[in-house]
Amino acid sequence: METRGPTTAAVQPAPAIDKLYMENTLLRVSGALFCHDPKRAAHSVDRIELNRGVDAKAIVIEPHPNYGRPGQLAHKIFVAIIKKHSDYGRPVPSEVSFSKRELMRLTGRSTWGGRDSAEFSEALQQIHRTFITTQFR
Repeated sequence: METRGPTTAAVQPAPAIDKLYMENTLLRVSGALFCHDPKRAAHSVDRIELNRGVDAKAIVIEPHPNYGRPGQLAHKIFVAIIKKHSDYGRPVPSEVSFSKRELMRLTGRSTWGGRDSAEFSEALQQIHRTFITTQFR
């Protein structure tokens, strides 16, 4: 039987600078992506550019014309998914499972009837249909 040394595929901790940069980028994107004004969110379909003029770190957010920018409920769902993913700890799993009921509970909804279910589905579509394009070098 042959023993092998450490492989290059082993999980290496990311340098602190890269972690900080990625967390900062996630916060900036989520700050620009979600609109907390319900009246403006549905009609705001303008293209949002972060780091304009810096080609190596440019980020473009394009909301879907039919759904508009993701609103308050979409932001709560996003935070719940990030929290659920971070609860698994290290090593980072490639998949995270949750039910609709669990996500609605994590967003603060105690009921999941017809109107609540429709709002939840629309919020998921707002997140799903928004395009975020970036180029990192």
